[in-house]
Amino acid sequence: MNPIDKVTDHTFTSSTKGLLTLSCVGLFHLVIGVKFTSSTISIPWLPEVELSHLDRLIYLYWLLVVYVCYRFVLYNLPVMRKYYFLSLGEYLKDTSGGSRFIQKHIYSDKLTHQVVVDINGSPLPEVKVEHYQDGGSGWEQMASFNFVFNREYKFIKILANENPAFTIDEISFIKSPQLELWGLKTIIDDDGDPENLTSKIASLKLRFKLLLPVLVVYLKTLVTTKEVFDLLVPLLLNFALLIYWLFSFINI
Repeated sequence: MNPIDKVTDHTFTSSTKGLLTLSCVGLFHLVIGVKFTSSTISIPWLPEVELSHLDRLIYLYWLLVVYVCYRFVLYNLPVMRKYYFLSLGEYLKDTSGGSRFIQKHIYSDKLTHQVVVDINGSPLPEVKVEHYQDGGSGWEQMASFNFVFNREYKFIKILANENPAFTIDEISFIKSPQLELWGLKTIIDDDGDPENLTSKIASLKLRFKLLLPVLVVYLKTLVTTKEVFDLLVPLLLNFALLIYWLFSFINI
């Protein structure tokens, strides 16, 4: 198979093998240094061809890197999102930072909570932050704050509600300023009960306050889970090489 057939093959441009090949080529060029000794090539049954702008070959290479990375992301985005979903659940469920986040922005330090990561949720995957309390006739769910994703693990909405039969003043998400920070709007569900809904966290500060520690958990997953490691390391290598080349090009 010639090089043109190789790089245009479907499996090359959507696989980690293709990304690793490109990153190795980039490393050889940037670290070792590769120069052509001649600008002419010979093609069987045709006259000898001279390449007038051989120095521009590097631009074609980086364009190919961008194309392959983009196509790779398109094909593997559901898996990347899946591990972001799991990282969100792990942050809220298993870390002290996640617990403090829940106490400040969802419930309060006076209320207990549990986090349920429902990856096979019906109808959709959810990370649920729930509060249970004795309602007089046994333990009942008093409130739920759910991060809802679609089947490809793309974030869809936050759905928050409280038990309409009880009033709990310590729930933060139903009061200012947390209600406005989350951007929650009250709607009526199919049973006629009010619930709070948003498709995007309104406060940029709150958004990053949640995003950054989740990304830290995601990076931890990257180095401890072979599926994520094999998937993302070749992609990150190519991005790092591209950024290095761009800075080197700008400084020339």
